[in-house]
Amino acid sequence: MKGLKFLFFLPLLLTSHVAFSEGEHCLQRSFSEFGNTETCIKNISLSKQDFKQVCQPKDSDYVQFTAKYISSCPANYKGVCKGLKTQSGHNLPYLSYIYENDISFMQSSCEANGGKWEVGDA
Repeated sequence: MKGLKFLFFLPLLLTSHVAFSEGEHCLQRSFSEFGNTETCIKNISLSKQDFKQVCQPKDSDYVQFTAKYISSCPANYKGVCKGLKTQSGHNLPYLSYIYENDISFMQSSCEANGGKWEVGDA
């Protein structure tokens, strides 16, 4: 469960208010107890308000982070977890492309929580 919580809250990093629409992405860089992290969040089916909540946390355990909205996730990601389920059994409505983090931990956490890990293009 801790792995799922980490994967779910990993994208909760942005603080600035930016206009965006469904289907956009947010690129996040952070430092936390988990180390340096670079992630791109791809919105699949979240409403504008829900995507804003994913990208703009009200509270955060992250020591430092920066983020910005972009039109698509960049190449050279190390992996992505697809088909990850929420606690209610629905597919998570966004994807997290991982660029920098402990990839073995991310992969095992993804698979332990019902997702399929896909190796990136890096």
